[in-house]
Amino acid sequence: MTMNIMNEKILNFKEVLELLGISKSALYKLTAGDKIPHYKPTNGKLYFKKHEVLDWITNQQKSSHGITN
Repeated sequence: MTMNIMNEKILNFKEVLELLGISKSALYKLTAGDKIPHYKPTNGKLYFKKHEVLDWITNQQKSSHGITN
């Protein structure tokens, strides 16, 4: 259900689970702790901008290798 709003790829919760390869509870923890960029419009569903998730992944990999920005 990837939506393209003004050339911005928007992912739903399930798509981010598949992209990251993590459990539902792990992703809920990341969003609850504001560790990963996400959006929760008034309907209560979680959405993610694909480029922000990919940037987040890159930053996590750098952090885990001792590289800081």
